[in-house]
Amino acid sequence: MQDLAALEGEPHYRISELAARWKLGRETLRKLFQNEPGVVKLRLGKKEKNATYSIPQSVAQRVHTRLLNPV
Repeated sequence: MQDLAALEGEPHYRISELAARWKLGRETLRKLFQNEPGVVKLRLGKKEKNATYSIPQSVAQRVHTRLLNPV
């Protein structure tokens, strides 16, 4: 797992930003990142849809690479 201090110094993205860049739906990205190590999730209510995700650039790159190179 990545060092948390290293993740603090890099750019972070929101689901909506990555959805626009990757041309995928926000719900699709929410499912991809909901259990991904390194993602900061702030839940503002009891429902998962009310969560705000802060996704470090390195985590976004890791997931994007995984999508492009499925096992």
